[in-house]
Amino acid sequence: MLLAACSRGSRADRSFSSDALPRRFARLSHVSSAAASACGRASAWAAALALAARDRDEAVLAAAIDACRRAQQWEAALALFGTLKSSGHRSAAGAGAAVSALAHGSRWEEALHLFESEFQLQEAMNPGIRGFAAALQACAAGGHWQIALSFLEEIERRQLPPDKRCFDIALSAYRKAREKVSRPSL
Repeated sequence: MLLAACSRGSRADRSFSSDALPRRFARLSHVSSAAASACGRASAWAAALALAARDRDEAVLAAAIDACRRAQQWEAALALFGTLKSSGHRSAAGAGAAVSALAHGSRWEEALHLFESEFQLQEAMNPGIRGFAAALQACAAGGHWQIALSFLEEIERRQLPPDKRCFDIALSAYRKAREKVSRPSL
């Protein structure tokens, strides 16, 4: 009931705290992960942070990073990603959410660097289409259509099914680059 209320963004999410989740359920990481995801959908990122502090499980941390991304709290997302990495976990979902948080926080250079360090230098971890969409978003923020195009080629090389969003974001990168060129310098 609480998870459903949070995911719908009802009033219940405004009073949510990590203590609202009974301890016997909090020990089940999938319950904590679902709660952190619901908090993200309800923009209750602070509650997701509290859950992550209580349960250092990989899925909970990744869901809390995504909650911070949704709330445009890139600093908190990056701190959680550091916690995830320092605990020895490798999470494509967590890394992709951190890349996306940086891109949405206008930190596109850092987002591209993080994507490269987590996914391209170590091909063992597959970013999936969501990770590539986050990297494409960083390209769009910086107007780097050439890099966006190389990501689309990499998606094809890895035989991932690109979605319409990936192409829309790449096109946005091209448009932003074109605006930079056509805009007279001051």
